[in-house]
Amino acid sequence: MKTISVIAQKGGPGKSTLAINLAIAAYLDGKQTVIADTDKQQTTNHWYQDRKKLGLPLPYVRQCFPENISDFLKTAQSNGAEMVFIDTAPHSGPDSVGIAELSDFILIPCRPGLKDLRAVKMTVDITRLSGKPAVAVLNACKPRSPEPEKAERYLEKLGLTASPTRIGDRVAFEYAYINGQGVQEYERGGRAAGEIEALYTYMCQHLYTSTQKENKAYGQAKA
Repeated sequence: MKTISVIAQKGGPGKSTLAINLAIAAYLDGKQTVIADTDKQQTTNHWYQDRKKLGLPLPYVRQCFPENISDFLKTAQSNGAEMVFIDTAPHSGPDSVGIAELSDFILIPCRPGLKDLRAVKMTVDITRLSGKPAVAVLNACKPRSPEPEKAERYLEKLGLTASPTRIGDRVAFEYAYINGQGVQEYERGGRAAGEIEALYTYMCQHLYTSTQKENKAYGQAKA
């Protein structure tokens, strides 16, 4: 089972949007997928309730207190989950550290504006404490704007890699959320769907390549 946490210490960078849409991408990829919503605002859980009304009960979402996330992950694994996404709350440093430590991979969504970028440093500090791999995802990027390039340079100075896939500022994300869907379901073949598919592929490359390297290193150590 792979655990991916979506962490940002500032509100509004698109944590729930990424968690929902990447979970849908994993679900459409045939993986048994679960989302743990640890944010009191319950943005992801509300989406799930709307989704169930449409007769779409998967991927499963559960509201979960951060202090219970370890037990939740054990239960998810025992029930055959292959991917778990953790949607975290902003301004929850100690909780986020604990969640990061239980993760295989961390995504840090960030809007490319200066105010948002300055807030990223707190999240970077959390991910470094966990020792787990983390990648920034530039979200809500305006078309033909120079801001994403500037943002990538700023992130490099913080020692944080930015995903090569940027997520655009697209209404499809809002409409999909309202309809209890992911963008791949709402507008398959659209630009938003393509961006999520590319980000999902990039994430999987990191997750499964690192696992192969670890297994190889373990085999060599035993030999």
